[in-house]
Amino acid sequence: MPPTPPEPFASVIVPTYNRGDVLADTVDYLLANTYAAFEVIVVDQTRAHAPALEARLAAFEADPRFRRLRLPIANLPLARNAGRRAARGEVIVYCDDDVSLGPGFVAAHARRYADATVGAVAGRFSEPGGRYYGPDLPERPRPGIIHPDASPETHFDQEGSEWDVAWGQGCNMSFRRSALEAVGGFDERFTKFVRYEEVDTFVRVRAAGWRAVFASDATLVHLVEPSGGSREEAREVARLMSTYRNKTLFYLNNPADLSGLRVARTILYNAYSYGRIVGHPTMVLRALASMASGAVAYTFGAPDALSRKLAAQDPVEELPAARPRAEAPRAPAAESAPAR
Repeated sequence: MPPTPPEPFASVIVPTYNRGDVLADTVDYLLANTYAAFEVIVVDQTRAHAPALEARLAAFEADPRFRRLRLPIANLPLARNAGRRAARGEVIVYCDDDVSLGPGFVAAHARRYADATVGAVAGRFSEPGGRYYGPDLPERPRPGIIHPDASPETHFDQEGSEWDVAWGQGCNMSFRRSALEAVGGFDERFTKFVRYEEVDTFVRVRAAGWRAVFASDATLVHLVEPSGGSREEAREVARLMSTYRNKTLFYLNNPADLSGLRVARTILYNAYSYGRIVGHPTMVLRALASMASGAVAYTFGAPDALSRKLAAQDPVEELPAARPRAEAPRAPAAESAPAR
């Protein structure tokens, strides 16, 4: 029999911003995983934690699998990219900083990459009080669909099912490192209440020739903490305007897969309807301004502008600053997409 290939080294990246004790709880869950070869990298965009939380995070540093980066700029795609650059794994797993998960979570992601055609994985998740849809449910909704008007559907609460998907939710997803690096990582022009940055990355990975698959056993519960993260800017109108901006940018990044007319019509109709309901007569004008902002970002911005600014002005700091580490196996420098 041929020898069993070694398990790929996995790096679990947890971006965090102004989160409380649930961040340390998330790290506890991750370090309890039984997978043999992984690390956990917290990319910390918080200026200062409460002393009790800081003490909990410092205590994790006794575990050689734990690392923490200090990022001086708060931006979720930037944090994802910084974590990936610092990572030693050939499998890059992303999860949110307010989740609970089991000891098989990392292994469930890593094993999907034994298939050489897979470049990205969408995990299964629910929210507190939610339920999973089992295989006995007739006509289950398919997870990870993107409609021509750029509206993504989730349905990542399927149990016992495996599908190819168009995208995966940012709270539970992973990538083959070489596939992610080949498309330039996450687009840092997606800002504010971040939506579509993970959708955009999945679409670009698939366009490069890789498959994206749904892993129903890579499961977690997204606790949806009311404060911290991108929910710091949780005003509903601000959320909508950010969504319209990022949806426009997503379309311009991927015009071959979407309908510009449907994207614009959906945004404007949604803004008009919301304005009528809540009594905001200027919602359509504000939506047009947000769409224009997305077009300006696409035309004049660079997907890696924040990373370049960080490298030039405010380098990422690893805490503690001088900590010896064992070397972990690295992915090959370049790996082409599988032949279709």
